[in-house]
This record gives sequence, structure tokens and C-alpha cells, in this order.
Amino acid sequence: MILLPYSLLLLFLVFFLIDTKKAILVAVMIRPVIDCFYEAKYAFAGIKPTEFLGFLLPTLVCAKILLSRNHSFTRSKFSFLWIVFIFVQLFGTVLIVTVGDDAMLGLNYYYRAFNGFIGFFIFQEFFKSRDEFRVLLLVHLAAGLVPLGMSVYQNILGGTIRSEATIGGLVRNIGFYHDAYTLRLYCFQTLAAGILYWSYFLSGIKFLTRSLLVVMGGIAGFTIYKIFSKAGYLVLLEWLMVWYTVQRKFVKIAAIALVMVCAAVVFQEKLVVLETLDTVYSKEVGAFHGKEKSDRLFQGRVGTWKVAMKEYSELPLYMQIVGDGSPHTGAHNDFLRALLGTGFVGLFLYLMLLGAIGWRVLLNCWRVPSPLNTMALMLMGMWLIDAMGLVPGAYPGYQIFVWGFVGLALRGVEGLSAPGEVTLEIAAETEPQSTLGRGELPC
Repeated sequence: MILLPYSLLLLFLVFFLIDTKKAILVAVMIRPVIDCFYEAKYAFAGIKPTEFLGFLLPTLVCAKILLSRNHSFTRSKFSFLWIVFIFVQLFGTVLIVTVGDDAMLGLNYYYRAFNGFIGFFIFQEFFKSRDEFRVLLLVHLAAGLVPLGMSVYQNILGGTIRSEATIGGLVRNIGFYHDAYTLRLYCFQTLAAGILYWSYFLSGIKFLTRSLLVVMGGIAGFTIYKIFSKAGYLVLLEWLMVWYTVQRKFVKIAAIALVMVCAAVVFQEKLVVLETLDTVYSKEVGAFHGKEKSDRLFQGRVGTWKVAMKEYSELPLYMQIVGDGSPHTGAHNDFLRALLGTGFVGLFLYLMLLGAIGWRVLLNCWRVPSPLNTMALMLMGMWLIDAMGLVPGAYPGYQIFVWGFVGLALRGVEGLSAPGEVTLEIAAETEPQSTLGRGELPC
């Protein structure tokens, strides 16, 4: 069993020697499998397979971009912000190495952020055409078969792999992964790829393909429901609202809302979904009615945040500015993680990065409401929701996925058009100065 992850890593390296683009696709494909081998017993020379991939992928891609004439870190308007942001992370790394006296922990900390930096450029630099984009989506869909298969085995067929108890005695089936967050990530990744593939590449009648995407989407949605995650439910709601609002499908929004309200009223004592939601959000409802202490909100995270902020206020001034030399991946809040780990300066840059990119994505959606632009906005919303109670900035796979597609949306894909949109070739003939043909705006 221990040979499997290292065989996959070797496969990635072989493909990198052949073609960087193919190696990236291999990395996307194997990551859901590699993430199953997170335990120390699978480590080689003290490094786990997950850490090997988190190091090799960004390092090799970075080297390729730096050494290639066809790729660059400076094409995007956000390049400077990203470069400054990743440079500041070096201060946190140095503090961990010097104050904490742990070089491996410092390297681990830096590469978590470095995956986000490379993630922003990885898809936009290597998948520029319509055909390349199509292959990228297909590979993401194929990568979803492993996590979805685990869910089917546990949640539908009744098999047992690994479970964990959560609020109200509910039990999450999380497959071979470290936590439910990882499984949820791959479900949303599959949904995103399916939505984009359906939007751009399923014109005409393709019954089998449409049926397969519907089945995969249904399993992914059901898995997210069975994970019993507050953030997961909020992200699903956010995705629905953003997609139908940006795509101007207001009638469908109203119809969905009406169906949900009617179902809640008519079947309020029979719907298991309503009982589940009531259990998942019981602490929050209790706090609203004064029956629960605020410290217990979000599974005790509020209390943890208060303690962390008190510790921050007691730090020396220089540590409040540049960080305290610890990674704080257990902060359960990405903004708090940035504040404690990189100080006020690091948090300020993080907020600037999110604000600048988020604003551009929002403007792009307003001007050109293409599916890819819409998905970028959905992913930004997901990041913000997860950042409130989790630490997405500490998950390499999450960052490659989110920043990869956001960066691709900002850059644009040549020749990409959805039904009813103007294609690149037509735009070139009618409006020589227009960039609407990509379905996107340049960044």
C-alpha cells in the first residue's frame, strides 16, 4: 500500500520531464489519492506523500515559469501583490526557523502559502485555449471519481472506512481522508468542473454525458449534505444564489425558494433534511435565543478566537507587526491565522489581495457574466465563507483549485464561449479592440 503514493509521485515527475502541462493534469488527477496517505506511517525520510506533492508541484512549476520564454509571473495586474505577499511569508518562515528552531516546520509553513501563489498562475499560464480548458475540466471530473466513490461506498452502500462524530451525535463518513474538509473540497471541485463543462461543452443533445454529470453532481451534493458542515451548507447556498443571480435567472431563484419554503411548511415534521439543519445549527439558534453562550458558537470556535486575540494583544509590539513565529494552522479562522503568524503587515496584505482580486472578479461578472467569471465569483465567496471558520490558506489542494480557476477567469481563455456569447473569431472581425470574445475580461 505504501508504494502507491510514491508510484504516483514518480509518475508525476516522469510526466514533468515530458510535458509540464501533462504533469499538472497528472497532479490534479492523483491529489485525491495522495491525500489519503496523510499519516506519518507513510512518510519517507520524515516527509509524507502529501507534503512531497505540496513541495514538488509548486517548485517545479515555478522553475518552469521562470526559465521559459512563453510563461511569466508578470502578465497579471495582480502579480505585484502576489509577489509582495509571498515575500512577506518569508518573514514568518524565518521566525519559525529561528524562534521555533524548526526548519521543517518553517518550510512546511512557507510552502502552504507558496501553493496559493503558484495556484494563481498555474492554470492561466498552461491552459490558455478552449481545447486545453476542456481537458482541464475533464481531468478534474475524473479526479472526483475517487472521493465520490468513497462516499457512495459509505453513505449509500453502507460500507465502513472512516467516520467522525460531530454536533448533535451526527456522524460524518469521510473516507480515507484526514478530515471532512478534504472530502468536501473534492465534492465542490467536481461540482465546479461539471458546471463549467456543462456550460461550455454540452451544446446539442448529449444524453449520456449530461446524465453522467447529473449523477456525479447529485452524489457530490449528497456527500456535502452528509458531511453535516455549517460552512458546506452556506457555500452551497452561496453558489446557488451567485450562479442564478449573475446568469440573470431570477425566475429559477424564485422557483427554488418557493419550493423550499413550501416543502418546509408542508413537511416540517417529516423532512429529515430539516431535522439535520436544525441539529447542525442548534448552537447558533440557541445563542440567538440566549440559551447558549456565545463562546460555544461554531462548535466552540468563537471561544478559541477570543483566547487567540487575547494572546495576540499580549505579544510584544514587533511580534504584533510581523508575527510570532508559529504557523497557527489550528486557528480555525484564516484571517486570525494570518494575523498571528505574519502580524498586522501580513494580515493587511492578505486582505488587500482578497479585496483587489475579489473586486476585479465582481466587475468582470457585472460586465461579462460568463460561466467562468461566475464560477470565479462563486469560488471567492466559498473562500471567504471557509476563511471564517477554517484555514483554506493552509490547504495546498484547496488553493490550487480556487486560485487556479480564479486566475484563469481573470486571464481569459482564447476561443471560449458559452451558448449565446460572442466567440473570439467573430469578435476579432466585428470589434478589433474588444476582449469580450474570450467570454472574460483581461486582468
